[in-house]
Amino acid sequence: HSKTPGVADSTSIGVCFARTTYAVHQQPELRSGSKPRTCRDRRSEALVMPIESLPPFAIIVAAITAMGGVQYLVHHAYEGKPKPVGFDNFDRLLKYRDLRLKDEAKSGQPTL
Repeated sequence: HSKTPGVADSTSIGVCFARTTYAVHQQPELRSGSKPRTCRDRRSEALVMPIESLPPFAIIVAAITAMGGVQYLVHHAYEGKPKPVGFDNFDRLLKYRDLRLKDEAKSGQPTL
């Protein structure tokens, strides 16, 4: 019987139930003397994929961390201290008021 390449028939598909989901794995044709793969073999092969994805994930995490660190250093160099979080217009007005009150206290004369 002739087989179309890339098309699986019912004898070359194995179903592996794991927890609540199932995965259909395509088995290569059995060679003479070899035994069919078990569900455990398929699970060990499936563990290779998460390990292969760790280096790119680590590179992405390192790049995002580096961007945040550079931003922190730039703000720290510019301001002399870390940039405050949630510093809105009201907080800026209070800062200018406090500076004005300090200047008034030093000079002894009110400024308008």
